[in-house]
Amino acid sequence: MRPARLDHRIRLRQGPAHRLGRIDRLDPRLGQTHHHLRPLLRPRRHCHHISGAREADYGPDQKERRGPFKQKLKRLVKVGGRDILVTESPALGGFGFRVDGELYNLDTLKFYEAMIAIRRGAILGDFIESVDRRTVVEINAEWGGFAYSFKTLCPNTTYVIVDRPEKFLFSAVYLMNRFPKAVMRFVQEDSDTPSKHVFQEIDFLFVPESCFEALHPERLDLVVNLLSFERKPTSKIEAYLRWAYELQCPFVYSFNRDHNPANEDLASLTDVIRQTYWPHDIPVMPVDFNEMLDRVVRGKSLRARLQRRHEKRGKYRHIIGWRRLLL
Repeated sequence: MRPARLDHRIRLRQGPAHRLGRIDRLDPRLGQTHHHLRPLLRPRRHCHHISGAREADYGPDQKERRGPFKQKLKRLVKVGGRDILVTESPALGGFGFRVDGELYNLDTLKFYEAMIAIRRGAILGDFIESVDRRTVVEINAEWGGFAYSFKTLCPNTTYVIVDRPEKFLFSAVYLMNRFPKAVMRFVQEDSDTPSKHVFQEIDFLFVPESCFEALHPERLDLVVNLLSFERKPTSKIEAYLRWAYELQCPFVYSFNRDHNPANEDLASLTDVIRQTYWPHDIPVMPVDFNEMLDRVVRGKSLRARLQRRHEKRGKYRHIIGWRRLLL
């Protein structure tokens, strides 16, 4: 798929998701004929192969899962505060358990946990309160859920998504719908990358992985990766981090396992980060993002505290990397 080229001066008041949503109303036969377009009408219901969250897991027949889910949500709110919690939007097929009138699913908790880690790493507050325009680059943005959360909390941000072009079918459509007045731009080749001053005028920039090294924003404040570095070759991760380092990016944030058993090429993600950034482990929860708190020892007794001390932490780590002064 070749993304449409959009001039940076154009403000999209209606993304393609709005127009596609009228297909069935205009002509039912058109909706049936173009069944391959149906994922664009409710893209959130077709993201399970990207993020793992499935609509069927939050139906009325899932009462046994609802209790542990609400318990973990309550624990996260206690740890991180409700002010940085961005709930699942019902738009474009959003789904989840409804709690106090809002939708929540596993992706919601995952992104919320990441926000808590970034706040604990003393980074998020500067973005929320920033007067100057800041730039964030997310490497592989799934369906755009974390970008939606970050941009909601930190509107004065230019958000760059580096990904495979076919993934923009999900992330770009979703973000266009949620931010209809945002300035969007797509890059197709190296020569399309915007000049330094133009970055300040863009809300979302979508860049194919093959073009990321051509990006030279006037300032780069944070590079983010959730759950994909662990699957990449070591050389590819090093290329991303070296690029961020050379652009004077002060922080990188990684939410991954240190070693993915399915990726023999990557022995330790933390060691790779350490080559250019000082890694700092930010604990948030005693279990992985895709686990509930069923097996966590509770209580304030001495015995309970000792048991918790010997419990193994989850395999997924929130790592904040601080840029090294010298290599």
